[in-house]
Amino acid sequence: MKLILKATVVGVRRGKTDLQKFYVDFVFLGGSSSFLVDPAYAEFYQSKQGCELEITVSVRPRSVVLFERPVVMFEPVSLIPMKH
Repeated sequence: MKLILKATVVGVRRGKTDLQKFYVDFVFLGGSSSFLVDPAYAEFYQSKQGCELEITVSVRPRSVVLFERPVVMFEPVSLIPMKH
């Protein structure tokens, strides 16, 4: 399932053990997430740091209990690359 979110790019960082991997950190209404991206996309998102973008993410449903009631939340799993 896909979801389009307005998110702000907080930062781009390298992987701790594998320096060829890059992660982009986003904040959006309802939370924050880090996604693994290609080096080319890491460069693009680095230039957009602090900017609000529309991103498309793949989400999966997850059942949780809030206030003694079962609810379904949608958890971001991966970033779907945008055309830049």
